[in-house]
Amino acid sequence: MPPLTRNPFDEDQRPAAVIAEQNRWLRSLTQEKGLVLADYHAVLAGAHGGYKPGHTEDGLHPSAAGYAAMRPVFDKALAEAGSLTPAPRLPPGFRTWRWSCRERRSCRPPG
Repeated sequence: MPPLTRNPFDEDQRPAAVIAEQNRWLRSLTQEKGLVLADYHAVLAGAHGGYKPGHTEDGLHPSAAGYAAMRPVFDKALAEAGSLTPAPRLPPGFRTWRWSCRERRSCRPPG
């Protein structure tokens, strides 16, 4: 699970410790079952439990730098899972769609 220091839908909720515990459980489970885990948290999270500086723009979704940090983790997990074909490279300038709290001026769901 990716890092998150606060829930944008509930400002009082601070999930960093819960996410860290869930990731420890996932690592343990995948080792126990002989599965492969793409541990994005390990490359995205800073010491405070949230994203490292530059790896997010809105605190919820990875930025281009965040996705770039995730790429080698994905490729390694894919190779470990038995596939020798890595995912295709995205064309230069490609932007992934992401929901932006700033653009909406709110991180609360509509309705």
